Amino acid sequence: MTVTFDNDGFALNEAEITVYITDSNSIYSHSDTEFVQIGTGLSAGAYLDAPPEPKDGFAIVRTENGWAYQPDHRGETVYSTIDQSMVEITELGDYPENTTTQKPECDCHVWDIKAKTWVLSDELKAAKTETMRSALIASIDNTAANISANWTRFTIEYQEREAAALVFKEHNFEGDPSVYVTSFSSAAGIDNKTAAELILQQAEGLRTLQSHLATQRMRKYELKKAELTEEELQSIHDDILHQMTMLAEAYE
Repeated sequence: MTVTFDNDGFALNEAEITVYITDSNSIYSHSDTEFVQIGTGLSAGAYLDAPPEPKDGFAIVRTENGWAYQPDHRGETVYSTIDQSMVEITELGDYPENTTTQKPECDCHVWDIKAKTWVLSDELKAAKTETMRSALIASIDNTAANISANWTRFTIEYQEREAAALVFKEHNFEGDPSVYVTSFSSAAGIDNKTAAELILQQAEGLRTLQSHLATQRMRKYELKKAELTEEELQSIHDDILHQMTMLAEAYE
């Protein structure tokens, strides 16, 4: 059954009818049934004529001239072609000016208006690579410094102990050695000669490790090669730190 309305929109008869509902922004929401009594009108946001079929990328809205399609990108993210900032679309309409749905891969890209795509900026890319290069070199130096600091915490003691062991060796391991030798032999439960020989071996071993550590640290100059890509820079850095870590573990 249908309802007839007068010129003012009031029902001349009563019936249950299908209506098409819009939200507070006049965007079509859903259909429903509504019982209309004589002398009343439709509920706010309800219309008798059916909206058109849904269309991807568009919302159906009610205008003064009836139903109409409007671009609907709500929930999408676009990127400023000026500064790459993200923009969340929350309203109906076309995409904002100076934006694109293409996500830039890095901050070294700039928007090419003619090609309508992101392209690499040689200047920004070079600056980014230099920043990375400096950070990796600093990482190598800091790692070497930390390892060396751990090895040389008791440098004076090591030097005195080695000197005492050398004197004891020069005397064919005879007589009473320095306390630097006897304190080690007593704690380790070994004789003084064995203790002195171990002290000398450890001292030589530490010098060898320090020279290897210095060699690895000097490899930072491999990163100075201008033609290296960021991936190659990272790979060289990671290998140097791996070698340093192995040296640190060898000392332990």
